[in-house]
Amino acid sequence: MGSSSAQKCGRAKLGELVDERSDIFAEVPIGSNLKDFSKFLLAVAVENYCGWQSSTKLLLWMRVGVLLQESFCSEFYILGMKPWVHYIPFDYEMKTWTRNIEWAQSN
Repeated sequence: MGSSSAQKCGRAKLGELVDERSDIFAEVPIGSNLKDFSKFLLAVAVENYCGWQSSTKLLLWMRVGVLLQESFCSEFYILGMKPWVHYIPFDYEMKTWTRNIEWAQSN
């Protein structure tokens, strides 16, 4: 069998990025209580299953900046939100992830 050419995105890629930059990132395990997020200024919503970002609506109610992965699958309320106003966007492949987090930290 040959190796897959599929690129990691979503939670799989998030784990790699957190490991690479553990100086500025901490991963809160799936299933954590929402109060576990209260110690952070920023939270990330990435795809989990087939583009689905199940934590987005919960994160938007919290007093944190939300970094939202661009996705082909969104809930209805995302359509009424504006990037850089209601959330901090980053691309689907997560190439702009670190740059946008550094921007958020300085603003």
